[in-house]
Amino acid sequence: MAVKSVWQYYVPAADVLGLLDLFRRMVNDSLRIGLLNNASSLRKLSLLSYNQLAIRQTTRTQALVRKMPSSNGPGHGCIG
Repeated sequence: MAVKSVWQYYVPAADVLGLLDLFRRMVNDSLRIGLLNNASSLRKLSLLSYNQLAIRQTTRTQALVRKMPSSNGPGHGCIG
């Protein structure tokens, strides 16, 4: 089977790196919560972790979103 790929050079901006770091920490927190509570389904995991993550991350997420530039042109990938 032939597989084609395209290599593209991309240097993310600091705000994008901040959002990626926030996402990584939220995923890790969700997994920790799931493991501690023996969550065996996505529904149980989301019910257990949603409130805890919302409380901890609301302030930081709002700060990051405020820093993101709004995009009014095509191709920016953000709705602003």
